[in-house]
Amino acid sequence: GLDHALFAPMSRLQARRLLGIKDERPLVIMGAVDMNDKWKGGPLFKAVHEALTKRDDVGVLLFGRASEALASVKSFGMVEDHVLPFLLNAADIFVATTIADSFGQTLLEASACGIPVVVSDVGGVKDVVVDGVTGLVTGPPSPDALLAAIDRLLADPDRRNDMGRNGRKRVEEQFTLTRQAENWVKCLRESAA
Repeated sequence: GLDHALFAPMSRLQARRLLGIKDERPLVIMGAVDMNDKWKGGPLFKAVHEALTKRDDVGVLLFGRASEALASVKSFGMVEDHVLPFLLNAADIFVATTIADSFGQTLLEASACGIPVVVSDVGGVKDVVVDGVTGLVTGPPSPDALLAAIDRLLADPDRRNDMGRNGRKRVEEQFTLTRQAENWVKCLRESAA
């Protein structure tokens, strides 16, 4: 679960202004605590990042350890939880390059902010991202698959907005701290019975 009051949709224009982002193109945000970590998709991250930064139709925002050394519209380095919602809301699409993930908290945080997610089909990501509803799950990790999914969303702003709204609604229904506490109590009661 997460604090859905902290991770909440806000005006994209306002978020960009607050962060000093003047770029008006659609923005893809990527990041992890350590982008060189092989489990967070280090080589995959680098391939997708490199492909996107060569394009004129989209910009890239980055966060995480060593992100400041990479080309982007803006890189934020390591960020605190209270800053991440502004970064997510400044973007149009969140892309995760993880190759192994048991759940995907940042995927949930992006969904809570109303941002569609693009991710490979690994680990527990389908517990967070509903393919075609709250984002796109591409299959096995591949730069080409992730880039193709990004292009599908870039080409269809209405679909992006719908997926963002669906993601937020799913978070409110299933992943708030209150909802998670209720689920734990229910589980414990059933186990005790």
